[in-house]
Amino acid sequence: MNICIATGEYVPQPGGIATFYHALAQLLTQGGHAVTVLTSGQAGDSADRGVEVVRLEDEIARHARDVKRSLRGAAPSVIREVATGFAMQGWLEANGQRRGFDIVETPEFGGAGAFLTG
Repeated sequence: MNICIATGEYVPQPGGIATFYHALAQLLTQGGHAVTVLTSGQAGDSADRGVEVVRLEDEIARHARDVKRSLRGAAPSVIREVATGFAMQGWLEANGQRRGFDIVETPEFGGAGAFLTG
């Protein structure tokens, strides 16, 4: 299977959901699946074999500027999550079909998942 994991946190960020998705990506690749991780995460290379990590920091920052104008007074965490959702949605619309993902996995907290229902 060709699996996309869309998460705000991934290695090298330690702990929590970053560690969970890192372990999941490793298990999936060991099982013979192709894994792409979409993340806002910190810059840096993943040492994972067989896992493609796509960092969307620039796209998220661009969307955050637009979201901040639209949601005046919203908490920075809300602006960040909505911007992450827009960036991931845009990347998947532009690349998802061509890459032929069978599954897109995303956490149910934070809000980004609401953008990935299509």
